[in-house]
Amino acid sequence: MSDVEHHLGRLMARLQRWYKDRCDGEWEHSYGIAIGTLDNPGWSMRIDLAETPWEDIEDCGCLNDRSEHNWTDYRIADRKFQGYCGIDNLPELLDAFFRVIDSERQGDRNRD
Repeated sequence: MSDVEHHLGRLMARLQRWYKDRCDGEWEHSYGIAIGTLDNPGWSMRIDLAETPWEDIEDCGCLNDRSEHNWTDYRIADRKFQGYCGIDNLPELLDAFFRVIDSERQGDRNRD
């Protein structure tokens, strides 16, 4: 297994834990995670933040457009992480999601 595949496996395991931790018998009936494909080709990802500790993250976003097939674009708005990326950039997009929520959690600790 390559380093990239191993890293993606760790990220997917973390995403599964994040989702499982939200499932309380109610949240998962209204919210969730969707990962799909784009026709350019690439990936799309939506992660609901409503009714989580991260629902109040201020609108933010980031575009990394390095080349036609090497890019990520994400934003948080309306209590959702919404991201898109090139065909080989899914691990980078997942990393971006976890960086945002980890930094927000760290910010909460610094405000206490």
